[in-house]
Amino acid sequence: MEKNLIYLTLTVLALICIIPVIVLNEVVYKPSIDKHNSYINSTCIKKHLSVHGSRCCTVYNCDSCGECNTFRYPYCSFVKDLYNMSGICCGKSACCHSIRQQCCSYYKDGKCMNPYSCSICISKVNSQNCYYLCGVCYTLLLTYNLYGFSYNFTMQDSCKQDDVDCVATFEQKFNSNWTCYYNKDKINNFTNNDVKLYRPSVNYVSLAFVIILSICFITCILILTYHCYKNSKHEYVLTVQY
Repeated sequence: MEKNLIYLTLTVLALICIIPVIVLNEVVYKPSIDKHNSYINSTCIKKHLSVHGSRCCTVYNCDSCGECNTFRYPYCSFVKDLYNMSGICCGKSACCHSIRQQCCSYYKDGKCMNPYSCSICISKVNSQNCYYLCGVCYTLLLTYNLYGFSYNFTMQDSCKQDDVDCVATFEQKFNSNWTCYYNKDKINNFTNNDVKLYRPSVNYVSLAFVIILSICFITCILILTYHCYKNSKHEYVLTVQY
């Protein structure tokens, strides 16, 4: 009975190790290798780069829980359409002035059996007093060619409010030509997604798990083989003695 339990345990452990190996290898690791090998080093050539600026606003300091005068100040959702670059706006989120006190969820014979500290709202604010600051957000649109091909590709990026350094970095990075990678399997049907700045990487994390679990599987098989051999030899000795 004990031998059968050992055999069963080792067999289950071997299966637990080998099944993830098969799944990781076929579903994750091999596809990442195929994708990595399908991309070829090339040169991308700049055709046109445009920078479009648009007004955008940041709402902040809404945690003061102060009641906002909606007759005097605009709602924060509308400040993007206003002329002023900064000011006060009314947030729609409700806020509550709270105090800490003792609460209870279970009473017995009129006595609280589990007192705990809780927060109680004493005055509700329907529209919070907020501040806003507006500026310029940037949309960057790059048109380029792949060396040796006549296709036009586009790349779009964005920069946060008043982030001129982001714009300068993008313009500097794509000022002329740069190294890129294209999918050789999609030559006859290129899209923007088939040209990348970086070659897709191999999933080495899944490879590490495949190796570790494979070692686990081999170890279980070796131990199982050893026990089978040891027991068969022991039975042979008993038969000869008999």
